[in-house]
Formats: sequence, C-alpha cells, structure tokens
Amino acid sequence: MRLRIAAVVVALAAVLVTSASATSQKAVKLKTGDVVGVTGTHIACIAATSSGKRGIACLLLANGKPVANSYGALLLVDGTAVVSKLKANGSSQDLFARKPQSATRSTTVYAVKPNDVFGFVISSKLQIGCKVLNVTAKSTPATYRGVRVTCWRATAASKPVGRSYFTSISDKFVVVAQFDAKGNVTSSAPLVNKSQP
Repeated sequence: MRLRIAAVVVALAAVLVTSASATSQKAVKLKTGDVVGVTGTHIACIAATSSGKRGIACLLLANGKPVANSYGALLLVDGTAVVSKLKANGSSQDLFARKPQSATRSTTVYAVKPNDVFGFVISSKLQIGCKVLNVTAKSTPATYRGVRVTCWRATAASKPVGRSYFTSISDKFVVVAQFDAKGNVTSSAPLVNKSQP
C-alpha cells in the first residue's frame, strides 16, 4: 500500500502559499481527491484511494513537494493505519501497516486551522474524522506541543470506534495509537512514534 501524492502536489503547493488568506470551514466533508492544507504548518491531508479503499493521508510538504525523509500517516475506511517514510520524488516506504481485527472528480482544496474538522462519511454508521488541534499545555512535552492533525474512525455520532487506530501528524512527529474497547484514548505507548526531520 503506497502513499501516492503526485497527482495533487500542484494543488497542495497552491493551498500552502495562499492558506494564510483563505477562509477556513468549521466542518469539511471531503470527496476523493480533495486536499486540506493546515494553515501555519507544512501539514497537508489528501482524501485518497489506496488499494481500492478510501482514506485520508497526511504528510509534510515544502515548496510543493514531500519533505524528504519525513513521515506520512494514512487511515483507510477499513480502519487500516499506515505510516510511511516519504521521499522527495513522491515515492514512499511503508514502515507500519495494521488493520484492527474488528473492520475520480475535480480536486477541491480547503485551508483549515486549529479546531476545524474534516473527514469522509463512509456510511450512515461510520466515518473517518480528522481534527486540527493546537496543543499548548506546558505539561505536554515540547515535542508534542503545537499544531497537529489527528484522524480516527468514528460512529455516526462522532464517537471513536472501539479498538480502532488513530493517527496524529505534526511538523515534529507522527504517531499511531489505538483506542480502548470503549473508544477512549489510553495511556499505553503508541504503536508508532517517529520524529519528523
């Protein structure tokens, strides 16, 4: 499962250059091919299809290209979480891919900021949701402070699906972790925790 981004690099470059002046949406329902650029960061997320499955891939871009040796996070509709190491030419190497044991159009580009949400409605009972967070608490280690995008599988009521994975990416790190059976964040160690270059 390779994270493919070449088709939207030009659109991402445009959103990153103009994101400071763009108006954010509070909640954005994405369609395949849509792109989200997080204002004030290098984070860009793409509503993509990988191996025939829809999902949301988030990565770091600089000058319209993937940041060499950075990490990207992909969450697919079936709950599969993937972390890949990205190369400047758009190719990638999967470092982590795990699925929980439980389950083409014109591109639209959105600019988002902290507290905005975006995602896919998969069915009347399931969705992939992402939220832009700005963690500022001094009790949080410096590496994990700042703006990040966190994505998870959720019920129609936006509650995380029990035992599903979530991804979190920032200019500083990428993390994959798992909710407990009730859909709560646990204090257990993340499955993947990588520092960005």
